[in-house]
Amino acid sequence: MGVDDLVSRGLSRRDSRSCDDADPERSIPIRWIPTGSSVELSVRDRHICSTDTTSLQHECVCITDIGDLDLTPIILCADGTARAQYDGSTGMKDGNDVVRYVLYDGQSNDPLNGTIIGFNDNGVFVFDGSKMQLGKTYYIAVFMGNVDPVTGNVNYGDRCIQNTPGVPVTWYAYPVAEIKGSKILSCKVKSIDLDGRGSLAGSAGGLDYAWSTIDGGFVNPGQVNGSTVEINKKGTYRLSIKDQVSGCTNEITYTISEDITLPVLSVATPQELTCEITQVALDASKSSQGVNYEVEWKEAVW
Repeated sequence: MGVDDLVSRGLSRRDSRSCDDADPERSIPIRWIPTGSSVELSVRDRHICSTDTTSLQHECVCITDIGDLDLTPIILCADGTARAQYDGSTGMKDGNDVVRYVLYDGQSNDPLNGTIIGFNDNGVFVFDGSKMQLGKTYYIAVFMGNVDPVTGNVNYGDRCIQNTPGVPVTWYAYPVAEIKGSKILSCKVKSIDLDGRGSLAGSAGGLDYAWSTIDGGFVNPGQVNGSTVEINKKGTYRLSIKDQVSGCTNEITYTISEDITLPVLSVATPQELTCEITQVALDASKSSQGVNYEVEWKEAVW
């Protein structure tokens, strides 16, 4: 484009003067001249009879015209791949232009002054935890111009450089699912509330919840899209969560067991009450015992 364009593509002249039957037509060689340089052109015949000299200076016109970049924000999970959608057919490349996609930290409308994180020629980028933060918005812009021979990127000092605005791209952490609640159903505990409110979003937004089970049971089967749910059957329960901003998902399972084995109750046959034996001991020592059992004697009502 501007730096190495051709000043003249085929200057030729017919010299009407002759000297010792000189060839009346000579061609002037083609030379590549940097734009903006001063040029002095001297022309003489083969007999060096006389010399014509002229000077000129020319600034080449920039013809580089950048294409169109889709500026729809790109929202990804932490392991997602960003792909910038650029249409180069709507622009124009000069002969020595290169196209580079640049991932940078800065402002969408000022890619030139952004902090470069990475660049390539295909517009595909992944999250780099050594240089970036999850949840922060970065930008991808397309640049067109002369190549920087040192970095391989576009030369930001090129006077004819062109660039698009930056398309926003944000990588988010995956949400973290959590379930709290008792894990054992019993004769006394007929149902359990499972609580998913401790789950964490990967963004500043909220979460969508979905509970499911294959072998368990819900007290209210139609109400499984809240942060809590009531269950009444042993089995494995799954909580799936979705980040409302990023769309990233995660899930966790929770197993409920059941202890409904009836305790052993055994009372030894007591002595008979008589006029002489007015009280006897009741022996239930062969019944189930331990911290999981409560013993209560009651007077029978007939």
